[in-house]
Amino acid sequence: SLDSNGDDVPDWWQIRHFGSVLVINALGGADPDGDGVDNFHEYLAGTDPNDPASCLKLNSLLDDASGLGLDFDTVAGLVYDVYWKPDLAASSHWRYYTSVTGTGGPAQVAFTNDVPQGFFQIKVVP
Repeated sequence: SLDSNGDDVPDWWQIRHFGSVLVINALGGADPDGDGVDNFHEYLAGTDPNDPASCLKLNSLLDDASGLGLDFDTVAGLVYDVYWKPDLAASSHWRYYTSVTGTGGPAQVAFTNDVPQGFFQIKVVP
């Protein structure tokens, strides 16, 4: 896709959300809705850069007798990979756990009791 200003966000996306590629709020590093997610990452996640409630984030951590789980909102058709690691040490690597295809609603990923406590990461598959 054409990216005339070189910020890794396609022109069509910037024009769709901001009317132009030339306004400051349209730049890839801008965060016009103040949700902590810049336009480049809003583009990748398929979220609305003008709506602070629209961003890829964890809604809740589920914890019950069957184990832990994650709950997050999805965009229809996007694929999300979920990773896990036991600690945040540099020597500890993220381990792939599962993939989820977005439905446009919330997704829940359950971790069985064989996954001990740790850290989780959700990534949109490009």
